[in-house]
Amino acid sequence: MGAAAAPSSNYRGPVDDCLQSDLLYGRANHLAADCTANYVHFYPENMNPRMAESTNGELGIGSFNLFHLGDNQSSMKHYGLVAKIMNQWDIVGAQEMMPLPGDWATANQKIYELISRRNGKMVTLLSDNWSVVVPGYLRLLMALQTLDPSWAVILQPVPEGEGTSGEMAGFYYRSKKVRLKDWGYCPSDRSVDLKTNNKVGNFACLLQIPDDQRRLMSRVAFTAYFQAGKFDFVGVTTHVRFRAADAEADLKEQADDVCSFHENAAKCKPTKDEVGRFFEVAATVNQFKDIRQIAGDNDIIFTGDFNLQDDPKSKGLWRAALNPAPGFVVAQNGLTTLSVKSAKLISDYDHFILDTKATSECDVQSIRPFDFTTADTSSDPVMREIAKFLKPSMQQAYLQDAQNAMSTLAKYQAGRGSTDGSVRPLSDKEKADMIRSYTEAVQRMKANKYGALMELISDHVPIEMRCRIPFRDDD
Repeated sequence: MGAAAAPSSNYRGPVDDCLQSDLLYGRANHLAADCTANYVHFYPENMNPRMAESTNGELGIGSFNLFHLGDNQSSMKHYGLVAKIMNQWDIVGAQEMMPLPGDWATANQKIYELISRRNGKMVTLLSDNWSVVVPGYLRLLMALQTLDPSWAVILQPVPEGEGTSGEMAGFYYRSKKVRLKDWGYCPSDRSVDLKTNNKVGNFACLLQIPDDQRRLMSRVAFTAYFQAGKFDFVGVTTHVRFRAADAEADLKEQADDVCSFHENAAKCKPTKDEVGRFFEVAATVNQFKDIRQIAGDNDIIFTGDFNLQDDPKSKGLWRAALNPAPGFVVAQNGLTTLSVKSAKLISDYDHFILDTKATSECDVQSIRPFDFTTADTSSDPVMREIAKFLKPSMQQAYLQDAQNAMSTLAKYQAGRGSTDGSVRPLSDKEKADMIRSYTEAVQRMKANKYGALMELISDHVPIEMRCRIPFRDDD
């Protein structure tokens, strides 16, 4: 696949999406939004972020690498299928959410400025139902809300990390069952709504990694504090780096840090590819002592795509990386990554990491991959829905739907002289480029069912865990 298009040079990702939401994205979807330097939060407009139904019973927690959610490398992503998978759970740590590609980011910014100059009045096109390209993470939220209108998402405000555009991590959560909690770990002066300058809940932020460690990391984990009934816990989610650091000095510093915790320094020999990954795990869990003290809560659930397997060869390095957080263990080692070439699952990169004694509400025996690659042989209703799209006829119909949707898409047309511009439909070339992207994706689907599932859903299957909501908090 080709590289994703870089975002517009002055486009900051979710924080700008959030600031533009009222006029571009929320106008037809009844979304409220808080735009802060700590986090961006989209939720149903009738929801109180601090309130949820009092509940007991069970809480479903998932983690999902969403594979280029919203950029040019996933043009045939089926948001409805992804939403049906995630709707089985109540909180989902999400990774690899992408900012808008550059041309669409620029177009949306220009249209937003045009509407703003017209005092918020809608701009007419050839019909009243014109639309802009919606960021992938919001498209997924909207798909989830068709299944349960209480779904919300909270995520980091600016992309970061490898690649030309960076990416974001965050949490989707069912707000009728789960609420966000204020806490003191995140810098309170950054939890200010950038639209109104009013303080909002101090709910979430990137981990407060010291600068000397941060400079050696590609991405920093995102954290938020949740409560479901009497069960409250800190969620931490990340997509650990894939590429190794370029500088030999950085690789040595990463290795020295990890190996300083190893039970046998002579046997601490991480490979070039994995040393930075274990370093990012260690830097993350090094924050857990502060999180527990500040939150007054022993329950931390760390999840994501670690690009690290949990196998006999790596046990010593895992123990070293988790040494700063005694009691925390890797609690998922089922295969989770799709190989189109091999037509099978090949790696266990996705994990839950938790202190199983402290977080006794969660049943580690329930942890497993949700293996949607078995959809064609499963009787599960979600799997049956996925299996439909393994048929070429359904893929062709989906391609036609995607092409039809182009008819309402709008871009900005600069004005001449003193005029301030207008909104126009896509040009023939722009339509042809999109159709080419769609048809290339459909061709990749034809390789085998793994190719189809990667294009429609992800190159990772998600993982899940069931937790009990107790009658009283044990912290």
